[in-house]
Amino acid sequence: MHGHYLDAKALPVVEIKTGNAFFDYDAKYSPGKSEEVCPAELSPELTAEIQELAVRAYKAVKAESHSRIDIILCAGSLRVLEVNTFPGLTSGSIFPKELRAGGSSLSAFLDACIAGKLGR
Repeated sequence: MHGHYLDAKALPVVEIKTGNAFFDYDAKYSPGKSEEVCPAELSPELTAEIQELAVRAYKAVKAESHSRIDIILCAGSLRVLEVNTFPGLTSGSIFPKELRAGGSSLSAFLDACIAGKLGR
């Protein structure tokens, strides 16, 4: 998700898969315990629903620049878990993976952020 909250744009959805019962600390940080699939292997309808919910959450907190909206599908219902208003930007972070899957890059995103700030 990036942009000013009024013109927010959802990036491709990332699906995190794990063999653990929960996506816990072990699943997140132990090598081989989870897999990040981007774009997620979901139906176009579910993808659109997730992206719309992410945009609504982003706008609700009046986020700026970029964020990661964590959503869970539980018993057929989507629920926002967290709005991370400054997610990681390292090569292993989720946000740069979404940018690449959306046809952009971290450097292009950062260039746009800097240009936007200088233009204000």
